[in-house]
Amino acid sequence: MSVCLQHEVDHLNGVLFIDYLSRLKRDMVVKKVVKARKERDKAAIL
Repeated sequence: MSVCLQHEVDHLNGVLFIDYLSRLKRDMVVKKVVKARKERDKAAIL
C-alpha cells in the first residue's frame, strides 16, 4: 500500500522513475531514449 501511495504522490509532484536512479544509470536511460526517438523519426521519414 505504501508503494502505491508513494507512486501517486510522485505523480502529483512530477517525480519520474528515472529521478530515483543514479546519475550513471539515468544517463544510460536517457541516451537509449534519444537513440530510439532518432530511429523512430528516421523510419517515419522513409
